[in-house]
Parts: sequence; structure tokens; C-alpha cells
Amino acid sequence: MNESERPSKIIPLRVFYDGQCIVCDHEVRFYQRRCRDLILVDISAPNFSAESYGQTQNELMAELHVLDSCGNWHAGVQGFRIIWRVVPGRLYDLLAEVTAWPVVRSLAQLGYRIFARYRHLLPRYRQRCDDGSCRRPE
Repeated sequence: MNESERPSKIIPLRVFYDGQCIVCDHEVRFYQRRCRDLILVDISAPNFSAESYGQTQNELMAELHVLDSCGNWHAGVQGFRIIWRVVPGRLYDLLAEVTAWPVVRSLAQLGYRIFARYRHLLPRYRQRCDDGSCRRPE
């Protein structure tokens, strides 16, 4: 997919992710460096309100969520597929295509559900709260 074929009607994308999860944080920032049309929303931030997006904190914490500019929500592997469709590069096009295949999609969803459920066991960022406001270390 070349740049002119990118799905421009759905961008920018708001990517809702657990910023305290080191793996999650690194991955979404990796994508954002390649595509400025991604707006990252750290759902672990103290001032984040899931209700302002019509969601609950538990729903958003369960898996990655993406809100496109048309107001459609995409969760889990489908959320990643939407991200991969807008990030430039043949590798991301391929990931989006291959994970659409039923068997691959099922395996990817299973793997992601396991990761998302147990990611809390991974090392997490230590919040810095020295000034009364907790934030991810830079």
C-alpha cells in the first residue's frame, strides 16, 4: 500500500494504552515515531477519565483500544490492524493483511489476550510522584 492508499478518512487515530506497561509503551511510541497521525492516550495517567470517552477504565485496561476519527472503536488485534494500516511501510501492510486471515487472526487474538491478561506480571515503570503528580519517567 503506498502513501496515497493509506486510509486517510480514519486518521488521526487515538490509541488508548497502558503507559505503565513498558512493552506497551515502547510499542505504541515506536509506531508514533513512524506515523504522526497517532495520538497516544495513556490510560494509566492519574488525570485520565475513561468516562469522558464513554468507556470504563476496566474495559480500556483489558486491551489496547483505538478510536478512529469516524468515532469507531477497535480493540485488541483489530486495534493493531488499524494502526498497521496507517503506519507507513510494507511490513505493517503485511501484518495487517496476514492477521486478517481467519486462522492467523484467531491465533493472534489468543496470543494477545494472554499477553494483555498477564502483562501486569512484566516490569512496570515506577511512577515519579515527587511533586505530587505521578508520571511516567522520561
